[in-house]
Amino acid sequence: MFACITLAINVAITGLIVGRLLYHRQFIQDALGREHGSRYMRIITMCIESAALVVGFNLVLIVLVLVKAQENAALILLQMMAQIYTISPFLILFRISHGRVHHNPTLEFRVQNAEDVINRDIPLQFAVANSPESTMISDAS
Repeated sequence: MFACITLAINVAITGLIVGRLLYHRQFIQDALGREHGSRYMRIITMCIESAALVVGFNLVLIVLVLVKAQENAALILLQMMAQIYTISPFLILFRISHGRVHHNPTLEFRVQNAEDVINRDIPLQFAVANSPESTMISDAS
């Protein structure tokens, strides 16, 4: 009974989270372009992978309990339940802490490109508002 409730809750919550992320992904893609939605897909994949461990475990447990052929196998799985439920969130934390969620090789190129633009030696020029000719004054002088 507990495994059935846990299975239903995990599937429902994961479905709601994934649905919300897909909605935001579509909104971002409409606003900024298709290349900006890949980060959401990585997060969605990570959530589904984490939930799949618990859902798969619960399905096996439910089948073993309903079949009643191997009561010892169901008891072993019941004892493993706490460890499986603990590993699932740690998988998310592990991927985030090791930077496996937001790795994008084009992002590194964009950052380097932006640093090149910022670090260029372009002299600043200011217009003088009080001058009748509105001459340009350079900061290099």
